[in-house]
Amino acid sequence: MIAISSQACMFDALARARRIDAAVYLPAPDFTRALADAARRGAVVTLHVPGTMPENSQRARGLEARVRELRAAGVQVVEERERIEHLKAIVVDGNEAYLADRNFARDETLVRTDEAGAVEAAIAGLPAVSDDLVLTGKAGAQELETRLVRDAPAGSEVFVVSEYANYSPLVRELLARAGELHERVVVGVGGIGKPLEHKALEALAAHGVDVEIARIAEKGVCVGDCAVVTSANATVGQPSMSEWAARFDGAQAAAVHANLAAAVAKGSARKLDQMLE
Repeated sequence: MIAISSQACMFDALARARRIDAAVYLPAPDFTRALADAARRGAVVTLHVPGTMPENSQRARGLEARVRELRAAGVQVVEERERIEHLKAIVVDGNEAYLADRNFARDETLVRTDEAGAVEAAIAGLPAVSDDLVLTGKAGAQELETRLVRDAPAGSEVFVVSEYANYSPLVRELLARAGELHERVVVGVGGIGKPLEHKALEALAAHGVDVEIARIAEKGVCVGDCAVVTSANATVGQPSMSEWAARFDGAQAAAVHANLAAAVAKGSARKLDQMLE
């Protein structure tokens, strides 16, 4: 089973958990408090985080502060140095798993799966792949998205949301099929000032792709009645990042599209050319 879930379900699970195994890149404040509360009431809580963030960066300082808070509450924090922990996953009591695309922040798309053993293994650094769920390195997660665009029938509507985007396999596939698909790409504001991201977005726009910028960090692709949600950005490099991606069809895919569209609307999306004026 793999299905779209909610923050309420995830926090309810954390509140009753006896054991929590988790991995995040930078734990969101509410999520940090929930893990700390669980540890204080006696749950065994283990959290894997990156141990290789750029020294003295804003993200590194934010992570250090949250790690201190968690350790003070009794959470066992494991700093991963052999791989970049970007997975964003939780396993509750060994049988209930949740995946997030934004570090379990507010209003994001959450996925629930009963493949808890596979998620637990991925948290420990062991890859797992099934038809609809990929728990592996960055390339494997990106391939699930890219395949959705590659296999799309001509004339399909394609909706892509990513916090960052440059010349990744997904972006190259969008460029290759720009003349036969109706493509809309929305990326976060953080990437617009980076030369490689800027160049890739301008290339998409030059190929007729509708490119927009918004205050978003969601990551997903919707094509027709199919959708993929992922923790992976549409960027090249950093192959050691641990990631996940999940595919949905029918009503579940429609729910993914609705969640991504709502995030884009809330993020005040603007056309790329307006941002460059």
